[in-house]
This record gives sequence, C-alpha cells and structure tokens, in this order.
Amino acid sequence: MADEVVDRAVPLLAWHPHGAHLDVIMDTIREGIGLWDRFGQRVYANHALQVLFGDDIDLLAGRLPLGGGTHFFNREGASLLPADFPVPMVLRHPAPLRDLVIRIEDGLGQSRWVRIDAYPLSDSEDGHVTGVVTSVSDVTVLIDQEQRLQRLAHFDALTQLPNRVMLADRMQIALAHCRRAGETLAICLLDLDGFKPVNDTLGHKAGDQLLREVAQRLQECIRGDDTASRLGGDEFALLLGGFKAASECEMALQRIVKALAQPYLVTGETVRVSASVGVTLFPNDGVDPDQLLRHADQAMYHAKQEGKNRYHFYDPSHDQRIKANRGTLRRIGEAFSANQFRLMYQPQVNCRLERVVGAEALIRWQHPILGLLSPAEFLPLIEQDDLIIRLGDWCLNQALTQIADWQREGLDIDIA
Repeated sequence: MADEVVDRAVPLLAWHPHGAHLDVIMDTIREGIGLWDRFGQRVYANHALQVLFGDDIDLLAGRLPLGGGTHFFNREGASLLPADFPVPMVLRHPAPLRDLVIRIEDGLGQSRWVRIDAYPLSDSEDGHVTGVVTSVSDVTVLIDQEQRLQRLAHFDALTQLPNRVMLADRMQIALAHCRRAGETLAICLLDLDGFKPVNDTLGHKAGDQLLREVAQRLQECIRGDDTASRLGGDEFALLLGGFKAASECEMALQRIVKALAQPYLVTGETVRVSASVGVTLFPNDGVDPDQLLRHADQAMYHAKQEGKNRYHFYDPSHDQRIKANRGTLRRIGEAFSANQFRLMYQPQVNCRLERVVGAEALIRWQHPILGLLSPAEFLPLIEQDDLIIRLGDWCLNQALTQIADWQREGLDIDIA
C-alpha cells in the first residue's frame, strides 16, 4: 500500500524538473511548506515545517490521533478535531483555505500561534483534486501584540478589571440575559471614602496598591457571572445579576461594603477606607444603560450624604423632585433675565428718637402669575447654583444705587 501511495504522489512533484534544487530552495524559506496527496499522505515538508510541528506534522492532515503531548486550539479556545485540520478540509471542499489561525500547546505548557493557508492542487485536464499544498507561519508575536492591544482597550491597566468600554459591552449582555430569564440586575456605582488622604499622605504608589487591593476584594465578593469594573480614579462599577428580589441583592451589598471597610496593609502602613455605593435595579428603575448608570450615580451621591460606608438604592420620587427643581431653576434664571426680582426696604426705627436709622433690604420675586413671592420660596433652590452669585451681586448693586439716591435727597442711613 505504501508503494502505491508513493506512486500516486509522484505526479505532484513532476511539475518541477529539478527536485533536488527545489529542496534546497524550500529549506531557506521561513514559512513551513508542506505537500500532501489526494489521500492526505504527506509527500513533502520543508525544514521550517518540521521545526514548527516536529513529530506532530501529520496532524495537519488529520492522520494522527489527538490526545498526545501536543494540543491544538482555535482562536476561540476550542480544541480542534482531526476533521478541522486544513488538509482534510480542503480535500472535502476543494477551495483555498486562508488565514486559519490556531494555537499549539506542547506537553510543557508552552504555546505558540500559527497561521495556515491551504490550497488544492488539481489536474489541469479533468480538474480533479490531486493534492494540497500548505503554508504555515509562526504569528505568535503578532497575536501577542494584538492581545495586548485588546487588553489595553478593554481592561484597566492598574487593576486589570474591565474598563468603561468592556463594562458597556457586559452590561448589554447582562441586561439581555436578565430580560430573558426574568431576573433582576443590580447596577452599582462605588466610590471610596477616605482614599484621597491615603493618596496624599502615603503617595501615589501606595494609592495604586490600595486600588489593586480594593479590586481584588471586589472580585472575591462577586460571583463568576458578575462584573467588577474600574471607571477611573477611586470609582468602580458592579453588575450583580441573578436576583429574584431586592432583598437578595441587599445581602450581596452588605457583604461587599463590609469587606471593603476592613483594614488594608499598604507599604507597611495600616489604612482604612470605606465605600459609598449607589444601586439601581433593572428593570424596575429603567431599561436604558445610560439612564441606569445615572440613577446609580444619584444613589451613590445620597449614600455619601447619609454618612458614607453604606449603600443606597435609587429613589424614583427623589428623581422627580430633582427634575422639578431643575425646572424651577430654569424659571428663576428666566425671571432674572426678565427683571422680575425686586429689592424692597424695611425701615429700622429708633423708637426713643422717633426716627428712621436704617433699612433692611429684602428680595422678592414678582412672579407674573403667582404674584409677589418671598425668598423662602426660591432662594433654597439656588443655594448650590451659580445663579445665587449673580443674584447676590444684583442685590448689592441695587442697594448701593439706592443709598446713593437717598444721600442725594439728604437721607443718610445704612442698609443691612
């Protein structure tokens, strides 16, 4: 049978009249070149191909059993079967096979990546496939560079946690899964309490170590299907799924908050930080990823206001109050531009002397519909807005102008 195979392979080499010279030329090529007959028998392999595959060279034709010291995997990490190798594939479906990238792992755990091209050879007279030529290149360096770039694009360099880009991808997947399974997904934003003093007093190196420790604890607290992500600075995000009720989520959050509040040993110093966690639930609080993240951010702000080292669930009624306040702020700004504010003066009288000794300036809003509004109805809403500064400057200018007018009329009093 072996003689029969060799005889059938002879026409494959007959296309070149100087076979010996061809061998010398082929052994100088860095790519691994192989020639196979129509039965999948190896006819030729240059030196580079023998170096790449060694004793497992005939696996390219699916002729050796898998399960020895060498293993082959595709780019998705799945083990290859003999039928997946290029020679049998091209013999079954006579068409060129290009850019098949596989990973070879030897018995010592060392691995490398190769790219394989395979082309059918045909008889020019009848078009029947008479064999296959394969070309193999070692692309380990290229794949390693590609994977490093992919990691930089999707993972945080300091903590190795998923970054914002990867979080967005995983969030879409998690939302789709929870929608199908009828489960609840908790989207959490987490900010460290007391991180800045550690960073300022012990230095950035200590701060980086602390962030890595926090990332490690987060990963230990969540399940394999959940996601912990670093968004930047000392801010992290969590996707916690598989809940049927909010009470189940609370148990996980209590465990996370407690774990993060335990002491850390950083550059030989014991430090303590805690976490303020804002939580919103899908589908209860919304279905849009950006909206859910905004809700979690609002809840985290309230966790800090309530004393830190705690978690706070998003409150839709509070969100409605915020939206209403935003509308009021807009209307107050419009009222300022429309000159609807008035500065009124309440006289201060010395009863013994029976004369006016001063005045107190009081602001009012001359609302076109509601009438004259006291400051208690609008000042608290703008205390944290830049509009309070504009309004304060306006009051000072109005009062100084009034003082000047009164002095010209012979009235010299102070204004409070």
